[in-house]
Amino acid sequence: MARGARKAGVKRIVAASFTDETSDRLAPEVDDIEWLRAGQLGKLLTYLEKSGTRHAVMAGQIAPKNLFDLRCGHDIAKEVSRLDIGQTVLVKNGTVLAVEGFEGTNECIKRGGALARGDAVMVKVSKPDQDLRFDVPVIGPVTLESCRDAGGIEAGRTITLERDRVAALATQHKLSIFGL
Repeated sequence: MARGARKAGVKRIVAASFTDETSDRLAPEVDDIEWLRAGQLGKLLTYLEKSGTRHAVMAGQIAPKNLFDLRCGHDIAKEVSRLDIGQTVLVKNGTVLAVEGFEGTNECIKRGGALARGDAVMVKVSKPDQDLRFDVPVIGPVTLESCRDAGGIEAGRTITLERDRVAALATQHKLSIFGL
């Protein structure tokens, strides 16, 4: 597609490419390339804006296995929280690596992250019928530090403490945070 666009007279071509999806052979065909993980919509939009992109074309697909951890992890976390076991799970390639128990979120993340060796997804949700007046799921800088070796974060009905610091840590550690 990049070669075809060049032949058609497109002067500047930038590519938002997906790790483990896009071939490295694309890089020499474009003027600029940004590597993302599936689901990093905010990072994608920021890149397109900074690069001055006015028109975009999508080509190819994201393999279902790379989207499966968000579908899969959310359902498992919701079920675990319904059973009042915990509110956090870590998944990788559709496999549950850690479920939060009495040890709490950060220890669950560390345990699952050690097993994952990177690229896991941490999902934290609220319990069904959770009384958010008294017990609110929270993530913050300490959570991000725990996640730096684990992968992305999906948080549903969760308060983010020190949002600017969390955003900076997410950028620094190349973590994605998804809010549902």
